[in-house]
Amino acid sequence: MSDRKWTAQDGTVRTSQELEEVLHGAVTAALGSLRDALFTLSAFYKADDRPEKAELAAAKAIDLMDDPEEKAERLVALGASCEKRQDFIMAAHYYAKGLPLEPADPLV
Repeated sequence: MSDRKWTAQDGTVRTSQELEEVLHGAVTAALGSLRDALFTLSAFYKADDRPEKAELAAAKAIDLMDDPEEKAERLVALGASCEKRQDFIMAAHYYAKGLPLEPADPLV
């Protein structure tokens, strides 16, 4: 990392490390907002009786998640949703995607 100083439009001067932390924070916040919006879209599609679109939106949101336990739980729920529609191929896909996450909860 360089010792370079960066000047923002407002005149704030930051080191490379400080600016990197600010930018990482902005990316994390943006990804969180995108994930939340995708889950909201998924809920809308589900309520509007469009389960395939709901599952795709949820799958995109799950891909943005960091917590492996929560991710595994969501993948199991997604697999169950596919099973309910008798789409066993997609159900198996989502279940298989969750297995490497090794969730601690034996019910997951």
